[in-house]
Amino acid sequence: MVTDLYEVEAYYQTLLTREIEVANARAVALEKLRETTGLLVEGVAPLARDRLPDVPGQAEQWVQDAESHHPAMLALQRAIEAAEKNIASARAEHLPKLDLQASQTWSGNIGFDNRPFPRYDVGTVGVQINVPIFSGGAIEAAARDAVARYHMSVERRTEKRREIERETRTAWLNAKAGRARVDSTAKEVEARDKARTAQEKSYELGIATIVALLESKKNLLKSRFEQAQARYDYIRALVSLRLWGGSLSYQDIKDINGWLAKRP
Repeated sequence: MVTDLYEVEAYYQTLLTREIEVANARAVALEKLRETTGLLVEGVAPLARDRLPDVPGQAEQWVQDAESHHPAMLALQRAIEAAEKNIASARAEHLPKLDLQASQTWSGNIGFDNRPFPRYDVGTVGVQINVPIFSGGAIEAAARDAVARYHMSVERRTEKRREIERETRTAWLNAKAGRARVDSTAKEVEARDKARTAQEKSYELGIATIVALLESKKNLLKSRFEQAQARYDYIRALVSLRLWGGSLSYQDIKDINGWLAKRP
């Protein structure tokens, strides 16, 4: 039918347009990689591993590990400890001070106007104690400032802890959903492939039109694209989970790199 011919021509032109969009999206993605890495990236190895691992652990355990091992939490904890030291140092200005002083004076026999003086060598050792009675409000102001900075550090740690907890839970939920999506899209691809095979048989027998066959192939291609996207999204979720959990290591990156096909 002439309508089928028009449909095939439109489908072909749609494929050409989609090919242009995909090529542009690939070039833009490679440019972003070049900006991130500082290296010219000509291509990315495809994901070769069929079976991806499950999400390790539970959300609560990941949150606890994040609070204990995330670099930002460790840095803020050190800032709080330093603020506590500053408070003690500022308040110590009110305490008596005991200084130990020692000096030594030595002179030769050359005096004023070339008149010789006898040599002498004098050494002194002394102890000085300073008991502050009143020193104005500078010390108290410094102590209050140290206390305020301590509370600011505590609040910053609380804010960061809540952020890390939120992002860790979000990453864990995304990973769990991503794992389920990987399995779901795999089953969809299997079903679409069977539908495509059935349409091919029907077309050979003259039951189905070429338009129906092309539609089934388009649906199969779309489901395969969604499956690939789901697999890559799941890997990114795993990396994000380990990153927020403070446990992302070089070995983790090396293991994930092993899931990719080796480029020639």
